[in-house]
Amino acid sequence: MNISLVQGLPALRAGSPAAARTALVLHGGGGPRTVAPLVGHLAATMHAFAPTHPGWEGTTRPDSIASVPQLAAAYLARPRDVRRPHRGGVRCS
Repeated sequence: MNISLVQGLPALRAGSPAAARTALVLHGGGGPRTVAPLVGHLAATMHAFAPTHPGWEGTTRPDSIASVPQLAAAYLARPRDVRRPHRGGVRCS
């Protein structure tokens, strides 16, 4: 099964997209607003990106994402598209 994220998901972004490092910040049960302070903090030294998970806040959830492992697989596939030399990830719950 091909697992992919919906294009154009809303996301919190801070810091320069041209920064050498990017942090992918994943929200927990409280939703994307709960990670806004962390995204702001990380922006001082890197580009921080916190997408809204498919199915949250009125976004579409594709049938290919029906579990947390499938959601994780979709996010893990994304950094290959970005082609950045340094990446980090943060999960908040």
